Amino acid sequence: MDMKKIGKGNLVLLALVLVMSLAFIWSKNYKEKTILFDDNIILPQLMSNFEQGETAEKLAAQIAQGDYSNIQGKWTTEEGVNCQIDGIRLLLGKREYYMVKGGYDEYGIPYIMTDDKHSAKLYFYPVGKPIPTLQEDGTVVVSDMADPSDTSKNRLLFAQTVLPSEQIKENVFHQKN
Repeated sequence: MDMKKIGKGNLVLLALVLVMSLAFIWSKNYKEKTILFDDNIILPQLMSNFEQGETAEKLAAQIAQGDYSNIQGKWTTEEGVNCQIDGIRLLLGKREYYMVKGGYDEYGIPYIMTDDKHSAKLYFYPVGKPIPTLQEDGTVVVSDMADPSDTSKNRLLFAQTVLPSEQIKENVFHQKN
């Protein structure tokens, strides 16, 4: 009978060692898979969002300093109004303007002045930056919810002041591909 107790004790001990070994192996593999998942999925997404924001900021700074090389070409509104930026010339319908270094407005948006002192400013809204929107009660809201334009694209807006949502939608330019 003592032999059977020792045999059962060894069997229980062996089973316990086996269960602990499997648990250790499983936890080691689980941690390695989690690290692999973090490295391959999450970190690259965070990096690309960071880089995208950094690129938009660089582009905005270039424009505010008078470098228009990245906004050259044809732009159009949803209404079918076209404009073209050619060097420092802005062609809007039959009108021709010469762009002059502007700066930043109170919302941190870069703008371009034109040679016509009585003309509106040409605002540049990089990807992800909402256009300030005038509400019916007279307040100005700066959010993706209020902005009717496509914030996944760079946009131009020729305006003298903050516009209501409907006017933004009609007058915002998107670059043609």
